[in-house]
Amino acid sequence: MIDYRSAQAVAMVVRTGSFERAARALNVTPSAVSQRVKQIEERLGAALVVRGNPCRATMHGEYLLRHIERIGLLENELAAHLPDLMPSESFERPTITIAANSELVGRWVLEAVKLFTQHSSFLVDISVSDDATVKEKLRLGEILAAITLGDDVIDGHEAVSVGRLRCMAVATPNFANQYFTGGVTSESVRGAPGLVLTERDALSAQWTRLAFGEEVYCSDHRIPSTMAILEATLTSMGWSLLPVHLVKSHLASGVLVELIPGRPLVLQVLWQVNVVASTALMRLTENITTLSQRYLE
Repeated sequence: MIDYRSAQAVAMVVRTGSFERAARALNVTPSAVSQRVKQIEERLGAALVVRGNPCRATMHGEYLLRHIERIGLLENELAAHLPDLMPSESFERPTITIAANSELVGRWVLEAVKLFTQHSSFLVDISVSDDATVKEKLRLGEILAAITLGDDVIDGHEAVSVGRLRCMAVATPNFANQYFTGGVTSESVRGAPGLVLTERDALSAQWTRLAFGEEVYCSDHRIPSTMAILEATLTSMGWSLLPVHLVKSHLASGVLVELIPGRPLVLQVLWQVNVVASTALMRLTENITTLSQRYLE
């Protein structure tokens, strides 16, 4: 059996990044945290924490953290029905992990999460990345729920369609005049620097298939967030594929132009939840579904 007090120490070290901060969070001494981590590592026969700055979980530690996360879900559900049966050392305020493509993390998502946390004891850990990375995290069980693009439903997850996201390929007039004087073709796009989140960001490739009937290899700058990509686009650093709500005012004012007018990329948006968390996250699912209508098509 797992000593959950020791498991909680591992989780807190990883969450806070150090034994000292974990000790403050648990209201114990750093040596007590170190002893608990050492005990469970010896009990399981595996290193669980990579000591460093910050501390992080090993592969075995990640498995333990996912187990703890699911135990937290079950205990939270049990407490809602049988609060008097909960032991005094039970986990308080379990953390749930969710993720989204950078294009989709807007005020509506944060509002949905806020409403959920106001009526539950959960803490929320939100990560943002490109869509391929988000889906990979779902497959590996590293997160419990995510907002994804496209119609791919990950095995072991319940999926709800929450709308469609319309993206446009845009650039400044100066950039367009420099790189697309002969028109926007597969060849000219190949020679024009693009702006993407990561090497796995596939939105530009999907748009080139739509626009030219083939996937065009693009030389891309990598920018850390969608809002930063917008800012970089406005400086003429490159062309980009951005949600229409972010660029419509710039298009109307002429600050940006659409590379091929009337050729947007429209993507299905899904909210996917691991089946083990579907009941616990039911209210969050309702919030996401309702609030997405203000933001998505």
